[in-house]
Amino acid sequence: FAKMGATKRSFDVAVFDTKNYPDSEVKNFANENKNLFSKYNFLVLTVNEQSQAKSLLSQIKKNEITFEDAVKEYGEKYYSNAEGLISRGYEYQIKEIIKNDADKEAVLSLKVNELSDVVQTATGYSIFNCTAEKKEINLTEKNTVDLVRKYIEDYEFGKIEDYYLNVANKMIENAKTKNFAVACKENNAKLESISAFPLNYSNISMFDKIPTEKDFFASASSNVNLLKKAFSLK
Repeated sequence: FAKMGATKRSFDVAVFDTKNYPDSEVKNFANENKNLFSKYNFLVLTVNEQSQAKSLLSQIKKNEITFEDAVKEYGEKYYSNAEGLISRGYEYQIKEIIKNDADKEAVLSLKVNELSDVVQTATGYSIFNCTAEKKEINLTEKNTVDLVRKYIEDYEFGKIEDYYLNVANKMIENAKTKNFAVACKENNAKLESISAFPLNYSNISMFDKIPTEKDFFASASSNVNLLKKAFSLK
């Protein structure tokens, strides 16, 4: 057993921070998916029962009650503020709360001052009221770039992983002809050093432990593929 833990190896590691995913990549994604980030100006009235929603829609159309008063008196504020203004008004957010695909398209096609039919939402039944034209995405605004970045992180993280995998593969080629530290710098990677440790899967107590203090190496002791590749390097 002592022999198993005798061989130790130290490593220099290139670490890529996914939070540094370039704005240029974010903007490319936004330009390819502009509709997702269109901002809609909707009031929304939501109640728990379909029958009540249909009754309120009928009353609104007959001018027996205003949309705003219906929101204040009967509306649940699942998707809006107290006045009924939708709280998550980007296209992808609206699509998330409407259950039926046909209803999604109908709501997103509303003209100014037009009411939707009663549609089933994630919680309850809703009526949408379009109050102004939608606002197209403007990538010169930093908050818009931040919004798209957050969307990619939440829904399309694989794109970030693919980007850094490509960068890492290019760096591997660069490092074959250059100093490793230089290759890290040229590819915007942080150079980290890992002190010598034995091949100790799961960090069993009879051998020296694999260091796990650094975030990027925290799960190394249970990563079979990582340990195999690391200890097969010459």
